[in-house]
Amino acid sequence: MPIVNHIPHVWFLLAFFVAVTFLFHLLTLNAAKGRPQNFIRYYMGSTALRMFIYILVILVYRFIDKPTVIPFALGFMAHYFAFTIFEVTVLLRQLKEQK
Repeated sequence: MPIVNHIPHVWFLLAFFVAVTFLFHLLTLNAAKGRPQNFIRYYMGSTALRMFIYILVILVYRFIDKPTVIPFALGFMAHYFAFTIFEVTVLLRQLKEQK
């Protein structure tokens, strides 16, 4: 891959997204055992919290390694979309099995 398109710290990104997705997925499944209103409220709140955490990570990285922030942010967003699609499909499948 050309050095211009290289996503720095890709292993950190992968580990970070696996950890965050796993944690919030377990908490979301736990919240799904109660009333549906609580699940919806928890899911929307956790999505907003995760987005805030993700923006903070990109901002902190900007101050740590400014020259590579654009490839890092693009790689970060690619991981974000991939893990969001994965999380939603797995969550929907598990919620259908719980009913």
